[in-house]
Amino acid sequence: MENPSGITINRSENSALRYFVYGALILFALLHLYRVSAPPNGYHQWRESDTAAVILNFYQENHSPLVPLTNELKSSAVITSIELPIYCYLSALGYFLLGPNHIAAHLLTIIAGCVGLWFFYRLTTLVAGKTAAVFSVWALAFSPLYFFYNFKMMPEIMMICFLLAGIYLFLRYINNRSISYFLLSAFCLSLAVSTKPFILSIYILLLYLLWKNKFKFKQIVWIIPLHFVIAIIPLLSWMIYSAWLVERSTIIFSFYDYFFTSLFFKKFFLQWPYELWVGWILLPAFLYGLYKSIKNRENRFNFVWMGAAFIALVFMARYSRQHDYYSLFLIPAFAGITGYGLASLYKKGKNWRIVVYILIILAPVGAFLRIADRFGNIEDFYSIRRDVADIIPPHSKVVVEDNTRGALRLYQLNRKGWYVRTGDDYAGVLQAAKDGAEFLIVDRAVETYNDSLRSFVTGEPKRLGPVYCYTLKINDSTNINGQ
Repeated sequence: MENPSGITINRSENSALRYFVYGALILFALLHLYRVSAPPNGYHQWRESDTAAVILNFYQENHSPLVPLTNELKSSAVITSIELPIYCYLSALGYFLLGPNHIAAHLLTIIAGCVGLWFFYRLTTLVAGKTAAVFSVWALAFSPLYFFYNFKMMPEIMMICFLLAGIYLFLRYINNRSISYFLLSAFCLSLAVSTKPFILSIYILLLYLLWKNKFKFKQIVWIIPLHFVIAIIPLLSWMIYSAWLVERSTIIFSFYDYFFTSLFFKKFFLQWPYELWVGWILLPAFLYGLYKSIKNRENRFNFVWMGAAFIALVFMARYSRQHDYYSLFLIPAFAGITGYGLASLYKKGKNWRIVVYILIILAPVGAFLRIADRFGNIEDFYSIRRDVADIIPPHSKVVVEDNTRGALRLYQLNRKGWYVRTGDDYAGVLQAAKDGAEFLIVDRAVETYNDSLRSFVTGEPKRLGPVYCYTLKINDSTNINGQ
């Protein structure tokens, strides 16, 4: 079988190394049972709350997969403008089996993470050999960023799983010329890009693989376009149907306002590669793998992948420089180089093998220590959910104080409504009340904000865990001065 990367595969490598893969998968899954029922918390809990709200609304309102809804009310939107809600709907189906306690969503993320690792192992075996593949899986599993997002109820890990499956199946197509592998590859990539369209830049890598395997130009000019068209059909269909990305598409090409900034270069070159993508424990292996790859002119597969990913992330600089989950797209390439470095050390002799064993044993510890401060308090969620049923009727609308676009607080309440960023947003509270809000939920007593807020509410507040709940008394005749 031709090797798509141009790297010679040593078939005599010790097959017992594959047990390291099983070990990585088992340890990875077991560690992620920590807080397996936890609600959105800690780092990026606002993004997690958005996803969790869609899941819960699928479950509670029994809508079809084509009607995703968050808890934020917008006058112009019939449905929520989000990515194709594959992850949300599958999680909702899990709720019917396990109950709406977050376990199903977390388990789905863990399963997607493990399946993605398995496809990465098969993929890297084809391009770099079994030894490098074994250690690459370990490097990906315990990359701090990949490790962290497998704790989150978010679709990004499932996206990476589909991406890895799509590339692997494309390599199988190259080797076997099977139309089944071609179609399966396009299908998997279609599901990946329906979550994050910017990963379409991976076609640079697919083009490289065809060129590396000496496909003729007249073959390439139909293989890539046909594969691309099949892959984007679900994306385009969903964008047209749901209006997803319509607003953002007008500003996506303003990347030059965000790329040429110190923040982008700091995150992508001085901080994230070492802290989040590789991790300090495996950094020596990554640097050695980088050195060996450049010296021996190997692993160009990973370099092309890195280049394709960086092109996309530069164009997405408005978002990618702030939200680290965009850079998950890069991590398999970094893990591939790290795994190649570990494999090169492993082959140098017994003493170096001991070093490799120490590094891979410490990698999970390093990953966990790096993300430990990203987990947050979960007691507020339970106290609010416990109290809200007795105070706010299920179909009542609310206005909440929340600087996460309402995602966090509205999900904690499990109520639909509007948000204001600060409790003394007089006009915002008034407008929400005129739109139908019946309750005001703020972090402090209204008197500590603006005395005029008292005229908006009636009676004394009731406590929902750490927050205050007031009944609004504003009607359409109330003006901005509360008179």
